[in-house]
Amino acid sequence: MKKILKFISHTVAGDNKPGEAIHGILDLLPIPNQPIAKAVSYLKSGDSDKANKELSKLLSFRNIVAVLLFILLVTGVITIEDVRKIITLFPTI
Repeated sequence: MKKILKFISHTVAGDNKPGEAIHGILDLLPIPNQPIAKAVSYLKSGDSDKANKELSKLLSFRNIVAVLLFILLVTGVITIEDVRKIITLFPTI
C-alpha cells in the first residue's frame, strides 16, 4: 500500500514518467496542473506553508475563467467563433 501511495504522489507531482506524460497532456488544456504538482512536491518534502501558497493560486480569476470557458466550449454552449468574438471585446495591451 505504501508503494502505491508513493507512486500516486510521484505521478501527481510529475516526478516520474507517467506523471510527466499526464502533465504534458494537461498543459494543453486549461487545467491549472502546475500549482497542484508543486503543492504535492512541497507536501512530500514537509513544507506545508509553500504547499498552501501554491494551492491558493488555483483560485485565481484567470484559472476560473479558463476552466469555465473550456467547459462551455466542450459542452457546446459556445463555439470557437464565440470565443474569438469574446477575445476581440478586450483591448490589447
